[in-house]
Amino acid sequence: MTVASFSPASWTSVPLVAAAASAAVQLRAVANTNVVMACRVVNESANPASIAFGVAGVTAPAANGYRVLPNSVEVVRIPFDATHVAAISAAGATLSFTLGDGL
Repeated sequence: MTVASFSPASWTSVPLVAAAASAAVQLRAVANTNVVMACRVVNESANPASIAFGVAGVTAPAANGYRVLPNSVEVVRIPFDATHVAAISAAGATLSFTLGDGL
């Protein structure tokens, strides 16, 4: 199996400032059930954050969520129906999300 390196679909990232309450932003206007997308997640802060992908209204869980460690970069596959991403961080975190393909 060949795994390609991450290739952004756009050179524009979507920023999100996470705080003690879950906040969400739109990643794409329409879900695509035919194409598997990846998302490069960058946590530019010294604090961890929890994230969740989903439809409008998605919230990130404060406990037991997908954790993005401080000052780190992750590439994850997102659900087909996901149009939004939510994040939460007890101490605050600055995140950016870039859609693309590959890992």
